[in-house]
This record gives sequence, structure tokens and C-alpha cells, in this order.
Amino acid sequence: MHGAGPINRLLFSWCWPLVKLGASRPLELSDVWASVEEDSVEVNAELFDRYWRRHCPSLVRALYVMYWKPFLLCGVMQAASAVLDFLGPVMLGKFVELASQDAAGALRRRHGESAHR
Repeated sequence: MHGAGPINRLLFSWCWPLVKLGASRPLELSDVWASVEEDSVEVNAELFDRYWRRHCPSLVRALYVMYWKPFLLCGVMQAASAVLDFLGPVMLGKFVELASQDAAGALRRRHGESAHR
């Protein structure tokens, strides 16, 4: 995924070569790319240790300070997902209502025109 563009990340097209390989044969450790430096255990352990020492050995506080941005982003995305899940059926109902009003109006106009002829 490292080096993949935003569209490729969004569509997960960066993983298709690995999926295709896994479909043809069992994957081995050498088939999977290495994780990026910032995701390594060493980097995260050192970062956690710094936060741990700075915040008077409080596990919750250290984790909060360390990961509040990704959790906030996930929360915002989850809230947006919930709103869109709600709005889908509401909008569909409005479109059906609008289409049925337009169809009823067209029928009234058609029957009204034929009655005047």
C-alpha cells in the first residue's frame, strides 16, 4: 500500500496482485511486502514509551495522546457512514414520492386534455 495513490488506496486495487497470487498458490512470507517503518513494533514501542513516561505512567492517557487523531478520524468517518445509511432510504422515499406526483400530474393533464377534445 505504501506508494499507492489515493484512488488505489480507496479502491484497494493495490492488493490485487497479492490476491491473485494467493488464489493461484498458498502465500509465503516472502510474497508479502514489508510494513512501512512507521508501523514497525520498534517505532511504536519507542513512541509509546515516550508518552508513557511523559504522562505519569497512565496507560489510558498515553494511548489517548498517542492515537487520538486516528480515533477521531475513524469516529468522524463512522458518524458520516451512519448519516449516509439513514439518508439513503429517506432520499429514495422522496424520489419515489416526487416520481409518483409527477406521474399523477401527467395523468391528470392527459385526461384533462382528452376530456376537452
